[in-house]
This record gives sequence, structure tokens and C-alpha cells, in this order.
Amino acid sequence: MKRNLMILFVLFSPYIMYGQRDLIPLNSQYLFNGLLINPAYAGSHDVLSFAGTFRKQWLGFEGAPVDYSAGFHWPMAKSKLGMGLILRQEKVLNQSTSEIGLDYAFRFILGKGKMSFGLRTALNLFQEDPFKGDIRDPADPLFAENRLQGSAIMPNFGFGMFYFSQRMYAGFSIPWFFSMPSGGSLSSFFTGESIMTHYNFLFTGGYYLKITDRFWFKPTFLLKYQPVSGLQYDVNGSFVLFDDYLWIGGGYRADGTVIAMLDLQLLNQLKLGFSWDYPTGIIRQATAGSMEFSVRYNFNFKVNAVSPRFF
Repeated sequence: MKRNLMILFVLFSPYIMYGQRDLIPLNSQYLFNGLLINPAYAGSHDVLSFAGTFRKQWLGFEGAPVDYSAGFHWPMAKSKLGMGLILRQEKVLNQSTSEIGLDYAFRFILGKGKMSFGLRTALNLFQEDPFKGDIRDPADPLFAENRLQGSAIMPNFGFGMFYFSQRMYAGFSIPWFFSMPSGGSLSSFFTGESIMTHYNFLFTGGYYLKITDRFWFKPTFLLKYQPVSGLQYDVNGSFVLFDDYLWIGGGYRADGTVIAMLDLQLLNQLKLGFSWDYPTGIIRQATAGSMEFSVRYNFNFKVNAVSPRFF
């Protein structure tokens, strides 16, 4: 019994203690919908592009995180601007976080690729249903202090840079400038403490290594730094087969999670992705892992677009 309670604490303590206020989505296929983590991604496919992701974490646990996200982005005709729209909702325990954001990107030719600077304006909605199950002890002053009361709407902003070419990409972003202050009050929204201690600095990069004409290898990484939680990382690698139509790969996350991934490019416009996360720590005894499904569709596909299937 004590062991089960320990596992539950390990699983849910980040959501309990911080009120689900870290807005950065946990996605194994983080560039399937790159707009979620970097507003400068907007317009990078040179066509209208849609991506959606469903993630169910810690299978077998009631109240475990479930995440839905969707993103649209497109280039503006006869201009260097790109625009994007993101929608996301995450539910965990009796809490939910919803987000809607509008992204603007300015793009220009740089060397053999394109450079993009992006800005985000957004709204975040935090909700807690007191009538649903709650594993917290309301008498515990720590939980009481960090409890989100009812609901709150918070404006938000983000910034990003993204460089890409036919063979590589690199990005830096702060997807969300602000996080919900402790206790769910907006009174300290613009204080230095509530801002700087919850910044998430994200660095992404990848390269497409040609082995043969029909066999490529794609290593990628995602680094996330936050002053409170420190440095976290995802390192992935995929083999690209059959003229880019089959991607098989895996990855490793800093918390000890091992990731298996499979992508299928069914059409020039349509790509499907699946990943399975298997934990190697104490929680492996309590869950079979986490699963993630993704879909991406590029409208009005153009053969002269810059490798829209790669990222």
C-alpha cells in the first residue's frame, strides 16, 4: 500500500504542487506540431498546414493527464509573414488547462535556408472542478496554498526563432512568458518572481543525414531549461526509408523514459505518427506507459516547398 502511494505521489506531485501551471506540452513527437513550442514555426511549410495530437499519459491510472492539441499555420500571400493558430486542452485529476493562441512570424532568406522570428498572443483558461476526485489533503497547508480556486483566464505571450533548410533546422523559443501564480490569483501576474522563475527556454535542432539515396537518418533534440526545475532533454533519432514514406525511430527523455516512434507518410499531404513512452523508473511497476497519436495534413501541396514532409 505504501509503495502504491509513493508511486501515485511521483506521478501526480508536479500537477498537485504547481497547479498544472507549466504550459509546455509533453509530446514525444514535438515537431509534428512544431507550432506548439515555437511561434516562429508559423508558415514554415509554405502551404496551409494542419497538425493534431492526442496524448494519453500513464495508462491505467484514473485521472492521469490527457492532452488534445491542434495547430494551423500558413504563409501570407506575397509577403514575408506567416500566421498560426493553436488550440490545446490538458486534463489531469480535477483540473484542466485550455489555451488558444495566435502566432505571427516574419521570415526571410538567410544563406541556404530561411530564418523566422515569431510572436505569440494567447489566452489561457485554468479550471478546477471541486466535485471531482482530488487526491490532495485539503488540510495540508502546502496543497491549500497552491490550490487553484474555480477558474481563471490569463493573457499570455511568447517569442521564438526558427532557422531551417533542406537538411537541418534549429530553434529557440519561450512559448509562454507567464504562468499562473501560486494560489490561482492574478494579483501577482506581472511580478518579477511569477515571471522569471517560470520561464521555459526551449532549444530544438535536427539534421538529415544521407546514408543512401533511399535511406536517411534524422537525429533531433529538445532541450528545456526552467530556473525552478533545471535542465530537461529529449534526444530522438529516426531512420527515414522508402523515399521518406516510412520513419522508424526511438528516443530517450531525461526522466528515464524510453520512446518508440513510427511515422507514415501516406500521401504528399498526409502524415500519421504514433509513439509509445515506456518509463524505466519506479512508475514502470504501475503503468504500461503513455501513448501519442499525431496527424498532419498540408493543403495545396507544392513540389517547390522547402521539404514540408521533414518538419
